[in-house]
Amino acid sequence: MQTTPPNSENTSNQSLPPRHGPRRRRSLRIRPARLFLHGPLTLAFAAVVLWSALASYTTAVQAYDSYMRQLPSPENLNDREVFLTTKIFDRNGVLLSEITDPAGGNRSLVSLDQLPQDLIVATVAAEDPTFFSNPGFDVRGIARAVFDNLRERGIVSGASTITQQLVRNTLMGEEERGRQTVSRKLKEVVLAYLVTRQYSKNQIIEMYLNEVYYGNRAYGVEAAAEAYFGKRSSELTLAEAALLAGLPQAPSAYNPHTNLDAAKTRQRYVLDRMVKSGFLAPEQAKAADQEPLQLAEQQTQTTLAPHFVNYVRDLLEEKYGPEVLYTGGLQVTTTLDIRLQDMAQAIAQQRVKEFEDLNAHNAAVVAISPKTGEILTMVGSVNFNDPQISGEVNVAVAERQPGSSIKPIVYITAFEKGYSPATVVQDVRTTFIGEFGQIWKPVNWDFKFRGPVTIRQALGQSLNLPAVRTLQDVGLPAFIKNAERMGISTFTGRPNLGLAIAIGGGEVKLVELTSAYTVLATMGERREPTAILKVVDGRGQVLEEFTPSQPQRLFDARLVYQVISVMSDGISRIPSFGMDSPLNLDTRLGAVKTGTTDDFRDVWTVGFTPQLTTGVWVGNANGDPMKSLTSARTAGWIWHDFMEGALKDQPVEWYDRPDGMVYRDVCEPEEKGPGCTDIVREWLPEGANLRGPLAYSPGPGHTIREPGVLKQKVRDYPEQRADGLYMVIEWSDGEYQSKKIDPTTQMVIEPASQKANWPPPSLLQPGVNRAKLPVPPPPAPPRTKVREYPEQHSDGLYWVTQWSDGAFEITKLDANGQPIPGSTKPAGSGPVPTPVPSQSPAPSQSPQPSQSPAASQSPAPSQSPAPSQLPAPAESLAPSQSPEPSQSPAPTQPAGSPQPAASLPAPPSPAISTQPPVKVREYPEQHPDGVYQVIQYSDGTYNVAKVQNQSSQ
Repeated sequence: MQTTPPNSENTSNQSLPPRHGPRRRRSLRIRPARLFLHGPLTLAFAAVVLWSALASYTTAVQAYDSYMRQLPSPENLNDREVFLTTKIFDRNGVLLSEITDPAGGNRSLVSLDQLPQDLIVATVAAEDPTFFSNPGFDVRGIARAVFDNLRERGIVSGASTITQQLVRNTLMGEEERGRQTVSRKLKEVVLAYLVTRQYSKNQIIEMYLNEVYYGNRAYGVEAAAEAYFGKRSSELTLAEAALLAGLPQAPSAYNPHTNLDAAKTRQRYVLDRMVKSGFLAPEQAKAADQEPLQLAEQQTQTTLAPHFVNYVRDLLEEKYGPEVLYTGGLQVTTTLDIRLQDMAQAIAQQRVKEFEDLNAHNAAVVAISPKTGEILTMVGSVNFNDPQISGEVNVAVAERQPGSSIKPIVYITAFEKGYSPATVVQDVRTTFIGEFGQIWKPVNWDFKFRGPVTIRQALGQSLNLPAVRTLQDVGLPAFIKNAERMGISTFTGRPNLGLAIAIGGGEVKLVELTSAYTVLATMGERREPTAILKVVDGRGQVLEEFTPSQPQRLFDARLVYQVISVMSDGISRIPSFGMDSPLNLDTRLGAVKTGTTDDFRDVWTVGFTPQLTTGVWVGNANGDPMKSLTSARTAGWIWHDFMEGALKDQPVEWYDRPDGMVYRDVCEPEEKGPGCTDIVREWLPEGANLRGPLAYSPGPGHTIREPGVLKQKVRDYPEQRADGLYMVIEWSDGEYQSKKIDPTTQMVIEPASQKANWPPPSLLQPGVNRAKLPVPPPPAPPRTKVREYPEQHSDGLYWVTQWSDGAFEITKLDANGQPIPGSTKPAGSGPVPTPVPSQSPAPSQSPQPSQSPAASQSPAPSQSPAPSQLPAPAESLAPSQSPEPSQSPAPTQPAGSPQPAASLPAPPSPAISTQPPVKVREYPEQHPDGVYQVIQYSDGTYNVAKVQNQSSQ
């Protein structure tokens, strides 16, 4: 049975109709009740949506602001710390050295207007063709790089513009620069955009060219031009500019020093890009490609005057610190004169070669301008790069014993206390006992003692005992104080210094001793030594500039003048240094002193003219002794050669005599008779206390040799006082002197003291305080020299000395006229060759004057006057007139005295020579009206010429 739905018809043969009839559209009308229910919900939803949008915007703004705050400010480009190379120049602008950071390289800033246009456009074409139009980044370049990197599934391409490279190198840290991340690239793009908005394109390209690395330790295009082509960037050609522009992409791969082919390929690429960018015509590019490259030699760290450069570097580091020194780009102009430096270096090297067989391998030279204190040369060793001589050690600033070169400071200290060149001091064997009982017995260089000598003789002949005794008299504290005032720092704070310091027992630095001598060279004025004239920082600001300051007056000019007169006296040096000494300059006067230490470990020569003070040291840096090398034979020749070369084109200058000086007669210390027949003249300060400490005790009726004073001793007698025994001396001018003596040995144990009106009259009565000791008898007069003269013998030239007791001594001379050590002997002790006729006058014959076209009065022909017989200064001496020859008195034979040896017969009178005379020697001589240069000829005649004086002040 089949059921059918209600209300339906049976239609078995038709398809069934749809279950539902046609659907009616529902009405959109909202009933009021439903609106009342859904309205608040809608508003709430809208509020939530709006709030979310605002929150998202705020979050986005905050995120953007936070991101921007983390970025470095573009303003930091101007304030960035760029390391720059410090450059040191000589006084004339010659580059001596570049001081670089060991962890950095070389960099010099240059402005855009100093760069060639070719270099700028080559850099733009190679690195960023859209540089002048892009906003700091290249959108098309970034898109291309993204596509390439996605295709290769790795970073194979970049799109860094010049601005991006600049911010990466300057505003990002080293660690961040090495990251290849999207965030770093995004940061780079943002910063490049901000930099472009703040700076002009010219400013950006200028900063880039000064910042980018070109390889070979060259930062910036200026350093690159110097490194690869040895020139300034402004001098680059088109071909050179194109090559440099291609280097920043891969400096090592394109380094022309190591890979020239790759560098040329990169150069062609840059030239091609310049053509495509419209910066260059094709024919110009072709010509540049074919231009041969003149590459500079690959740079090594070369330095001129390396010891001086290190000396200056230490001064800069001490004053400005290491950071400024190595990265501040200082431009330092020094006082060094590279011409004089090279001259001193060459002379020292050449002379040291002559001494190598005597184990002398090194030398140092310092030259200072006394008028300014500027250090002109500093040679620290003969070869900085020779480790066998410790060449890197700067001996000019090392502490070494100065030997006798310290003596001028001893004597200027004594002159302050009333001594003078005419003061007599004792050169006798003396034992000194130190504070702790140590015994010291100093000797002279030749192990001989000369008895009483003047300070002129003592300093000129470099005698040790007089210097030590003088220091003992004036006191060690006064000497050390003067040494410190003159610039020597090595004596300060050394309580163990003793009297040995008078002959070099305390170490000094060559540069400081040379500076101390400038005080003498300026007549007593002190100027600090300086090595730096000007310092400019990397931004062009002057940090310091040398201006000569007002000098400090240390000594009375009259006292210094006396020291100079001794140090420039070639005559007083003859007994120790001979006539042909390098201490005598050829073209002008010079004041000089030598020094030689024990065992010949150090030899010195320090001297000056008004224009130049030079100190020389010769020895071995490790202290090895040399073989009997004296200062005159070594350092003396270096000093001589350098002074002659350095002053070759300078006018001759010498010192004017200061006001307030008088010319006084003084007895030679050898005079022991009641009169004074051998008188020398000295310029002495007027009104000064000319009676220095009593040098020795003459017998009754003898003449005391004190500066400017001729007086006789009346009597001397012992006197017992409460504190001991004294020897009292009464003089003809009414004054007294007393010396405390040891009653056992009768040796002086206290320096002599002088009191104007002492003793009181009661002590002068006979028998008062004088009976305890007998008056000692006067000492027997010692043997003295009568005269000296050269004499030609069959086997060579001899120097003959005649003594007051009638004895003779002879010394053989070498080819240079110097005494041969060990050849001195009495004339009667052994065979003596027969004198050659017509070579010298008889010992008993007084020389006769002869006429000469060069001088109106001259000594007898062929006679070379001994040092004591040289022409004495006259009150007025014209250049066309020669001095009167001194007449040697005929020797007398005292009764009972030995007779002259038979082997020295008097030679016949000299024959008249038909040969033209030759020059025997030349020496300076001080006269009342100035300094004269004296020339002695072989025929016994003299020529004199006055030296034109110029003030040194």
